[in-house]
Amino acid sequence: MRLLTLEGVDFSGRIEGAPDVTAVLEHGDGRIERTRVPFVVGTDGAGSAVRAQLGGGFTGSTYESAFALVDARIEGFLPPDQALYYQSSAGALVIVALPGGVFRFFSSLPAGEKVSVERMQKIVDERGPRGVRLTEPVWVSEFRIHARHATEFQLGRVFIAGDAAHVHSPAGGQGLNTGIQDAHNLAWKIAAVLHGQAPSALLLTYGPERAAVARRVVRDTDIQTRGWMVQGPAAVAARDIAFRLAERSGLFGLYAPVMAGRRLAYPATRATQVPSGRGPCRLRSKLPGGLVVGAVFPRELALPHGIAGPGEQPAGWSLVVTCAGDAVAWRSQTRALAAGWPQVRTVDLSAGSARASTGCGQQGYYLVRPDGHIAAHGHSGDLDRLHAELTWWLGPVAGAAR
Repeated sequence: MRLLTLEGVDFSGRIEGAPDVTAVLEHGDGRIERTRVPFVVGTDGAGSAVRAQLGGGFTGSTYESAFALVDARIEGFLPPDQALYYQSSAGALVIVALPGGVFRFFSSLPAGEKVSVERMQKIVDERGPRGVRLTEPVWVSEFRIHARHATEFQLGRVFIAGDAAHVHSPAGGQGLNTGIQDAHNLAWKIAAVLHGQAPSALLLTYGPERAAVARRVVRDTDIQTRGWMVQGPAAVAARDIAFRLAERSGLFGLYAPVMAGRRLAYPATRATQVPSGRGPCRLRSKLPGGLVVGAVFPRELALPHGIAGPGEQPAGWSLVVTCAGDAVAWRSQTRALAAGWPQVRTVDLSAGSARASTGCGQQGYYLVRPDGHIAAHGHSGDLDRLHAELTWWLGPVAGAAR
């Protein structure tokens, strides 16, 4: 089946009041189907037909060098729980363990050469570990790497995600994580709108949030890939020294959460998302490693309180109330305010126990989205800000106008 066209797309970009979209599909037997749906999500790869319907660009570049990929079983030993990177003046070699005793060998190819198991074996012998032989090939492929992202992730009721929105080098293995996070970001927002738990304007946050992440991932993987491909003795020596220093100093360990997407944050766009005044939280948010609005709520606090982690039902919205002492009045105030939005559950934490993970020891709150990111943070004098944020994300309380 393939998409022929989309009908009813509102090119003004609005969602509220815009009609549903009709997808015109062609089946393998030539039959034409017209399907009317409230939303279209294109996850149809780098050659996305849905992206083409949006009319936006796919900006970036394609690397000149070809790359070889061989999945194979081996004779010898390779660690089953590590990704191995080998750098040499001839190029890079990456080895990643896959399930079932299979290993993926990935390498740049010299100009004019074609991929084969024999050629990959020679690359392993020249650049990689000793005593490893490729025995049973499962997959052999040659491809080119692109560094591209869409200029538009959304137009009205039509969205794109995954490779349809961004393609880049496999450096760091960030492609799968980024695509899944696209889907996660969009899924809970569409669900909230369809169930009447949020205004349709919530969906307009998908494009800006995920486009910013895609630009960063494409940039970071491009830097890593160009580091693999440097040529000339001086450039190779400088790269190797930098990699050794990063490994010995522990910088690679610090970068792992970045590659996993655990350090990404969606920047605050409204004053009501952050505490009032110029207290320590404002200063700390500007320091490296400081917890900021838009970042993921610390996992060591989220898991014990059901804000994140496995469960039969998604966590939904959480209002984490940090309390100093008994704070009976503060708990009552925040619970009374949040009661107008039944989809928000309230979690109490002591301000002291939260300080080590959040950096904030003041009495206050964290409004946490269903995807685990912090939507807003404030202190005990910021209940008006909390009300404004709950209204923005989830719509006004029924009867509030009266």
